[in-house]
Amino acid sequence: MFKKFLVISVPFILILCGCSKGEISNTLEAVETGVELTESLLSTTDESNTSEDAEEVVVKYVTDGDTISFFRGGSLEVKGRLIGINAPENTSKKELLGDVSTKYLKDLIEGKKITIERDKDSTDKYGRELIHVFYDGQNINQLLVEQGLARVAYVYDDYKYIDLYKESEEIAKNERRGIWSIPNYVDEESNGYDMSVIQ
Repeated sequence: MFKKFLVISVPFILILCGCSKGEISNTLEAVETGVELTESLLSTTDESNTSEDAEEVVVKYVTDGDTISFFRGGSLEVKGRLIGINAPENTSKKELLGDVSTKYLKDLIEGKKITIERDKDSTDKYGRELIHVFYDGQNINQLLVEQGLARVAYVYDDYKYIDLYKESEEIAKNERRGIWSIPNYVDEESNGYDMSVIQ
């Protein structure tokens, strides 16, 4: 099932190798000011196809592009980590495009009712629930990856939607969206990002 959905389109900006701080600053400004709402039909997993243990919760706040807090049962606050992906940091550690990824997710789901689905790994080492997130028929983990605002990472098992996330990552790579617009920024040897490429 396809649904019309307002998404934030991040410009596909290709940055040449050896970028200066000024060039990076100009690029970030272009990304942030060039963000616009567009109607998009995305190939995503319908909420009606989620597993029987899918649960509706309300998002209290978005911490960054892959971490949220939500209310369970109306009052119990729980921290959740979007499983199978990693967005640039935007908390104590600041990484390029972390603020853009955070704002994207915040605008999308903060204060909203979402559906979450757990996988084989239930929590991470910080005690956060590992979750696939759905909103208005959209798989949000996939959406972040497809927009180039997160990468596939921390895959320790055959997670339910991991093939979907990998396919979306290839789209983002090929079209140089977001994090993939900066040569060597996505560290292929780890699950993170290499800020040293920004001079």
